[in-house]
Amino acid sequence: MMLFGADLTVCYPYFHAAEPLVFPPKVGNYADPTAVVTKTEYSWPHALGEIVGALLDAGLRLDELREYPFTYWKAFPFLIQQGERWLMPPDRPSIPLTFSLRASRP
Repeated sequence: MMLFGADLTVCYPYFHAAEPLVFPPKVGNYADPTAVVTKTEYSWPHALGEIVGALLDAGLRLDELREYPFTYWKAFPFLIQQGERWLMPPDRPSIPLTFSLRASRP
């Protein structure tokens, strides 16, 4: 998982690590910015190659992989809303914010 500060500063590792990222309880999450979170969150980053590799190792065929310059929630404080999507502001470079893939059994 990569999270960025106001200047796209990388705050967390992109590649998998043995130890999880630990996030103490806080107010707000992606679904509800006002929710009171009472449990500690543990998260392990998974790089795109690791996700695709797991599908291939499971014997699936990758039929489609797409990256998108938007997300459906305000992942970073500087994103701007356009309809139901959140995008990078026009003065910042476009980066992939989400991806989709489709896999099937051969």
